[in-house]
Amino acid sequence: MLQQARISFRKPDLQSYKLHNFSAYDMHIHSDFSDGRRPVEEILEIAKRKGIGISITDHNEIKGCLRAIRLAKTLNPKFNIPIIPGIECTSSEGIHLLFYFYDEKELEEFYKNSIEKFKNQRNPTTFLSKDAEELIKDSKRYNCIISAAHPYAILWTGLMKHTHNGLNKKLLPKIHSLEVINGSITKRMNKKAIDFALKSDMAFTGGSDAHMKYEIGNVVTYVRRKCSAEEFLDDVMKKKNFVVGKQAGIMKKTASHASKFNGNDYPSPIAYIKRGIKFVRQERKEKKIRRSASDQ
Repeated sequence: MLQQARISFRKPDLQSYKLHNFSAYDMHIHSDFSDGRRPVEEILEIAKRKGIGISITDHNEIKGCLRAIRLAKTLNPKFNIPIIPGIECTSSEGIHLLFYFYDEKELEEFYKNSIEKFKNQRNPTTFLSKDAEELIKDSKRYNCIISAAHPYAILWTGLMKHTHNGLNKKLLPKIHSLEVINGSITKRMNKKAIDFALKSDMAFTGGSDAHMKYEIGNVVTYVRRKCSAEEFLDDVMKKKNFVVGKQAGIMKKTASHASKFNGNDYPSPIAYIKRGIKFVRQERKEKKIRRSASDQ
């Protein structure tokens, strides 16, 4: 019951958090360096106005995150907000993993050694030529936290949907946390993530998964003290954090997801549909095998 109280489906009371000197972060934001629609400067201005820290977790890319950190370090009042170095990686299987670093130099090193040369040159923000297990193994060389993004999201993007190949069970012990509220998926999917995280006593994070400016700050992770980004990550690992927020309405979600296909970094929707059909067939086959085994 105590754990359950740390997660709430409601609009974050950002003014109250500021008043009580809580540290709140939107831990999942995309800029126009990947499939987001807003530039880093605008994201920083919005976060500053809302009184929150951020992590720019672009797909297979760190330019936006590093730009945000450098702008914040100029001490320009417009940009001076706390930032967690981060990245969202898409494994060769399609699993989305969030990596949060204590030090930007380690993020850069991880990117250079484990991401940059494994990117699809035509579609750099999509599938890497490196599987999830390899990505997790590589990240263990650094001081970072791994969180499974939207674990019950549709198709291959959610770790917990990979039941047909057993990856969910294989990889779960190797990651630190689950993203329990993601602003771009349904409440039902988020509830599944919450139930699993609480049942297994896992650490958890939350973020808006913002691609449009109105989404920033809709879901935040916070701790009940004023602290540095490094101390904040420590509190996440110690399970002292809270997650609060709401997923967007259907029209806004549709607009946000449609915006991802407006650039050259993504293949046509047809390519996704074909891969999706194959994935669903694999899932159905596995479910049929499990049902048959349980009936015997």
